[in-house]
Amino acid sequence: MRRAGDVLRRMAGSGREELEKLSKDELVELVLQLRGGSKEIPRKRGRMRVDRPFCMEKYPQRMIALKMSYLGWMFNGFAVQPTLSNTVEDHLFAALMKTRLISSRESADYSRAGRTDKGVSAVGQVIGIRVRSQVEPASGKLDELDYVRVLNRILPDGIRILAWSPAPDRVLGRDRPFTARFDAQWRMYRYYFVLGALDIDAMRDGAASFVGDHDFRNFCKVDAVNVENFRRVMYGVDVRPVDNRSEGVREPRCLWYIEVRGQAFLWHQVRCMVAILFCIGRGLEKPSIVARMLHPSGDLFNHKPSYQMASEMPLVFHTCRYPPGLLDFRCSTRAFDDLGSELIGSWSHLTIQRSIVDDLTTIAGESGTSSSQDCSSLPTRISWGTHCGRAESYVPLENRSRERSLEERQQAVSAKRKAVEPLLVAASEEANNS
Repeated sequence: MRRAGDVLRRMAGSGREELEKLSKDELVELVLQLRGGSKEIPRKRGRMRVDRPFCMEKYPQRMIALKMSYLGWMFNGFAVQPTLSNTVEDHLFAALMKTRLISSRESADYSRAGRTDKGVSAVGQVIGIRVRSQVEPASGKLDELDYVRVLNRILPDGIRILAWSPAPDRVLGRDRPFTARFDAQWRMYRYYFVLGALDIDAMRDGAASFVGDHDFRNFCKVDAVNVENFRRVMYGVDVRPVDNRSEGVREPRCLWYIEVRGQAFLWHQVRCMVAILFCIGRGLEKPSIVARMLHPSGDLFNHKPSYQMASEMPLVFHTCRYPPGLLDFRCSTRAFDDLGSELIGSWSHLTIQRSIVDDLTTIAGESGTSSSQDCSSLPTRISWGTHCGRAESYVPLENRSRERSLEERQQAVSAKRKAVEPLLVAASEEANNS
């Protein structure tokens, strides 16, 4: 401080030439002394930024539908779970809140077309939601927020919004806003598999029995607590090649899919249907097994036989259809270009990986010690989702152990409710008296 005081006394009344003779250290000490010894850099004067709570009521709002896709193997299912994180809805609502398109899930009139399990993907999931808008309802302007691009910049890899559509606040003939679930006419799933040695014709015979209005209690995971009606309408069930040129050739390495289109679905219904079709394709069951399991009363199958449903990874929620004119999906040019570039990159990456695995399979087959070890025959013995067990140890479905019947499950649920009801009444009375 003494040195700084000496500099001040020496510089008192000095001109520019004298100041220019000072060293860097002397200039720093002089400035600090003039500021009273403070070493803190003064803040720039101006208004301090204050985070104010977001008020949705200040903005126009509108009902919209969002068409979205996600890669199921990256997430713990679609719907929010109280005991799980990393679900698709976790990330979706985090993005909606961060972009301030909604203020809360409860106030957003949210609905979804379907609920998929962990590992199941979607390319055509649809949600309905009320969001912030920049267009006043009565203005007639069309310059709306780019919902697709806004959300895709925030969402993690594996989840993408494909398009958005205006949705009605009042659905014709129904005094309520649009809901993705109840306004859907039908939904379609696809289950992909490698052909191998499966008998496609037999699988198609069995699949035809699914079409129509049937009781699917033997083709689902029975939820006796929340579901009472197990009848569902299937509009179409077919087995098709991904490449139509494979229809006549049916090369074991070709990729096929089972397509299921229905009004609505039960828990694990598609995976259970696929598991039985694989058993038929392997010659372990006859196509007539489907019709027998769809008519549980008065037959061996009034109790569901124990069997393992097909793997979740190849299953895709493909399409959800709505009445003509109800929705009009759209995507801006910028959002479409961004999405296209990203998808082409992913496709290129996965195609290269597949080529490497193809080379590995070929080389491993060429180095086999005998024809029985030739890896090129692998697809003739294995297909995705064939969890029927080895043919030599397979137990026919009609000879397997049975699960509890639907009626037995419902009686057990009713008994539990009756046992708990007095406790709930007592707890309510105690709360009212306290």
